[in-house]
Amino acid sequence: MSIPATGPVPVGGVVTTWGLTPTTNVPVASKLRLTPGTYSPASQTFPASSTSAFPLSKFLGMTYTFSTVLSGSGTWTASGTYTIQVLLVGGGGGGGWGGDLTYSGGGGGGGQVLLTTKAVTSGGVYPYSVGAGGLGSYQAGNPSTYGVAGGTTSFSTLSAVGGGYGGGARGSGANGGAGGSAGGGGGSGDIFITGGPGTQPGGSGFPNPPNANSAAGGGGGGAAGSGGAGSLATGGTGGAGISKTIGSYGPTFYGGGGAGGGTNLSDGGIGGGGRTNDYGVNGTGGGGGGARSSNTGNGGSGKIIIAYP
Repeated sequence: MSIPATGPVPVGGVVTTWGLTPTTNVPVASKLRLTPGTYSPASQTFPASSTSAFPLSKFLGMTYTFSTVLSGSGTWTASGTYTIQVLLVGGGGGGGWGGDLTYSGGGGGGGQVLLTTKAVTSGGVYPYSVGAGGLGSYQAGNPSTYGVAGGTTSFSTLSAVGGGYGGGARGSGANGGAGGSAGGGGGSGDIFITGGPGTQPGGSGFPNPPNANSAAGGGGGGAAGSGGAGSLATGGTGGAGISKTIGSYGPTFYGGGGAGGGTNLSDGGIGGGGRTNDYGVNGTGGGGGGARSSNTGNGGSGKIIIAYP
């Protein structure tokens, strides 16, 4: 593709290469950059003359050119004054444990998923922290009890809460976070045990089991769907996560709920939710799977992605 000094710039379709014609009439050539891909609208107008930085992304109709993934905790410094796009995913909740191969624990809830914008100023320093996944109840040293809730992910004044923990034997799931989309942990497989509340609640444990080995736990809620109820010997499925795209990342599902524990294995929710006895996927905020025995799943860690001009 060749970019003229003035007039409409045809950039529709798939771009594989680019150049400047003539370069002597474009004093901002060193400021222009283009990543191969498909762009829309089909054309934009290049300024007749300019002596200041004019990112190519601007006249290609692109809002965000660069993307970066932040890990752990620290600070991010803005290179200019503009509006950034931010994806925040809270940590997934840990799965619950039945404790003695009798009753089964519930799955952990998926972390809240937040995609929003924020105005930043050049040179501004913004603190951030990625929420950790909550420990399963066995890993936390809590046999026959709850897992641990997922950690909150934050960037400056923005935050996404972690998923609720999965309930243990004869215990109910945790709250998935007031006002957030984090799902509640699934209830354990005892009589009339309910999942925790949340925007997407956890599923209930199987009620009135004919014997202890059939008392399956409920699935943890996901960012976009509630957890399934436990059935005879089979844990409830984890609630579905939600798909997001930011900058060059995505579409990707985040915030899947963990499956409930049971004799039979169940699937976690799309978006990193752990299966029965399994961990949630790190970087997705997926909830950990519940278990009958010590194989409880930890929740997956959260994530932060920033896209900027």
